[in-house]
Amino acid sequence: IYFNDVRGMDQAPMDQLRLRSRPSAHDCIWNAANELDVVLGFSTGEIMSYQPLRKDQPTVQYSRGSFESSSAVTDVRWVPGRPGTFVAAHAQGALLVYDTSRKRGSSDGAAPGTGSADDGGGGGGGGG
Repeated sequence: IYFNDVRGMDQAPMDQLRLRSRPSAHDCIWNAANELDVVLGFSTGEIMSYQPLRKDQPTVQYSRGSFESSSAVTDVRWVPGRPGTFVAAHAQGALLVYDTSRKRGSSDGAAPGTGSADDGGGGGGGGG
């Protein structure tokens, strides 16, 4: 995934995230601090939130090896008017609400579907 400024498409990407598997769902939103927040869902049931333009913010993993849901993520959406909150829909029918202010599962290694920080697979989040 590449993040480019549309005014400079001929320039190098502002940030990138290398994934081992393709996301099954994604959503982006500009937060109150005028920073881009991205949430990605995967067919494994894993979810990650990511701030591509903030090198000091870790990639945060959700649903990895937990009781929440191991079925594929079919859609993810940020909740309007609720900063840091998103909803994930899973193939088996569950709708789960996540709050990024409860940063559990922060990753300083490999994020869902990504290479590890050591193999150059990470991007902007310091660990993803």
